[in-house]
Amino acid sequence: MAAGTTTSATLTASDLSTIESVYITDRNEGMHEKLYTAAALTLDPSEPPEGAMVAGSGDWALVRYRPASGDTVTQSADLQDGANGAFFFRPKGGGWLLRGFVSEPAACGAWHAGVPSAVLSVWDWTMGEQCSN
Repeated sequence: MAAGTTTSATLTASDLSTIESVYITDRNEGMHEKLYTAAALTLDPSEPPEGAMVAGSGDWALVRYRPASGDTVTQSADLQDGANGAFFFRPKGGGWLLRGFVSEPAACGAWHAGVPSAVLSVWDWTMGEQCSN
């Protein structure tokens, strides 16, 4: 595959487990009370994880979570307004890194996270003009 070519990629169970750990660590960082554990999150079944591979560069992932049953009000509220979805990047030969949250308005989080336009195309995302200003 030529460098820069972008294709859809399936995220493995190992990828999703590592991504979840990175998400939990980031969301808990600096908090007095640790809100997140693996038991507090579930993948959002209405929006399956998406992956993309950029030849010669690395892999991108978009993963959305929802509160697990029994979550506290604080946990549920913290996952609102786009914080339930996050963009991750794994550089070639490296580990998964959290790059940013989906946020509002929809798709602007991708711009702030530096998700390449070719990856957004693979995921059928459209970025509005308001996101690049």
